[in-house]
Amino acid sequence: MIGTSCPVRRLATAMTLLWGASTGYFTTAGALGGPAPVAPGGVSAVSAGAPTAADSARAASLLQAVRSDLRGSSLTMQQIQDAERARAQLEVMPEGLDAYKVAANDALGMLFRSADLDTGIAFHAKAVMDLAPHLDSADCVRLAHPLIHAWRNLAEVLAGHGQPKQALALLRGAPAALPRVPDVAKELSTEVARYEMIGHPAPKITAPYWFGAPAGTKTLDPGAGGAVTIIEETAWWCAACNRSYPAVLRIQHHYGDKVRVVLATNLMGQFKADTGLAPNAELAKLRDYFAVDNKLPYPVAVAENPGEEDHDSISNAYHVYAIPQVVVVDAHGIVRHILLGWDVGNDDRLDRAVSAALGGGPLQ
Repeated sequence: MIGTSCPVRRLATAMTLLWGASTGYFTTAGALGGPAPVAPGGVSAVSAGAPTAADSARAASLLQAVRSDLRGSSLTMQQIQDAERARAQLEVMPEGLDAYKVAANDALGMLFRSADLDTGIAFHAKAVMDLAPHLDSADCVRLAHPLIHAWRNLAEVLAGHGQPKQALALLRGAPAALPRVPDVAKELSTEVARYEMIGHPAPKITAPYWFGAPAGTKTLDPGAGGAVTIIEETAWWCAACNRSYPAVLRIQHHYGDKVRVVLATNLMGQFKADTGLAPNAELAKLRDYFAVDNKLPYPVAVAENPGEEDHDSISNAYHVYAIPQVVVVDAHGIVRHILLGWDVGNDDRLDRAVSAALGGGPLQ
């Protein structure tokens, strides 16, 4: 759910509308609970009989078409539609070609994931899940990452839509559902740990650098102060993070002192085109990015550059896999809700999560 370019997001959004309406998979309920439809206008029946050599060649050609259509950073609507059509043609081919189908659905699912469009993410994740039992042992190993992607992606959608218990059940059940796939529990351990935070005290946020906070601040306790806290793990390069800021501002302004916001990021040694930056120079640019460019008057915790470790100390404490990750903590310091990415419905989801935390209702 790392941010992608605006043109790709607009195209993928339009594609979701076109394809979702034609499949009956447009609603949230359908995306999360219904059977995975085959295609826009496609035929759902799978061809009977074992695949022939000609079938295998055609399946390979269709998968290559999907990959070719999705190649490059400047996708067109036609390319996305063509990729979905090729994937749909694959879906009705014999069962012995399921490895090709998994790869095609994974490619499209990751496109929708990069564009933060939950309907498309859920559609392709569920398609991969339905195909997984039909794979042989060799394909389970070869396609381990696409298979694990499906469980991870659908869990993130479920949790973002207020169903963390279902998300955890899905993640915990993945090793049993994928018995021939190596390291499933290890690969999904971050996701399990993340959603296990819900209902428990939020970790303290500790960082060597802060701005927008009292002088000398090193640690902030989300449970102190008596307000609901929105914690967002973010970065200057993340387009989805940037899309989240207006909603965060609006919600905090609406509730006033009852809600506070804390942002968290890390040093990278660069800012946009400027590379090789010393910490003080980068901190100055980050301060302007948050406070001036985006008008976010909130404390910002800045962790050290994680280097080869990939994740900084705050990301590790909050089990971050992708950003933005938005955590809602109630006035008692208990994690109530976790959102990943910034789908078109996340403005309202965050508002509802904050309202529920303020009301002290039961955890879902």
